[in-house]
Amino acid sequence: MEHDGVGYPATYSSMADEELLSLARDPDNLTAAARTAVQEELGRRKLKLDTVEEISMRQIVPHQMARSEFDAKPLGRWDWVWPNVDTPEGAERATKQAFWAAILVTAVTIGLALLGAYGVGFVRALGFDASALFDGVLFGVIAFGLWKHSRLAAWSGLVLYSLERVYMWSTVGIKNPIIAAILILAFVGGVRGTSALYRFKRIHSDVSNVA
Repeated sequence: MEHDGVGYPATYSSMADEELLSLARDPDNLTAAARTAVQEELGRRKLKLDTVEEISMRQIVPHQMARSEFDAKPLGRWDWVWPNVDTPEGAERATKQAFWAAILVTAVTIGLALLGAYGVGFVRALGFDASALFDGVLFGVIAFGLWKHSRLAAWSGLVLYSLERVYMWSTVGIKNPIIAAILILAFVGGVRGTSALYRFKRIHSDVSNVA
């Protein structure tokens, strides 16, 4: 429907910024008088057409989220323990840590499973035999999922590794708790990282749709 500018300034002055900018971005639907009225109102508000994306971002993204996404923060000393996932880069780092943790678990599990299958005594005492190859392959799949930023893979890695530690410690006693704690923290970081990446992706999608 063509806007004729009747009722200005009441009509255009009562419009929200993004609505006014939308009219200005489609001048073919405006009469000459309406175009002049819209331009005058834009000038009064000191708005430019290229600010529509910024306005849409402010409406969809909370202020703190918008700042955290675009303001890079330096890495802290303990970032590897509890990564900062307030930025896409930080979320990516946390996810990659979980990926490498899954790769490590895959390699160690398959290696011990092969040794157990060949009858190496101390390995079999730890509960590893050929059946552990399945766990190794499963963590390989989890690693691939983490590489693809899968939240399901992140949760699967955390839950599966934690359950396996509990089972092993209950049967053969507590072994290497520090290494286990580091790996669990890495998998927790993977859950946080993939969740943050999903949130950032959804925000950008919403912004693109509005803009």
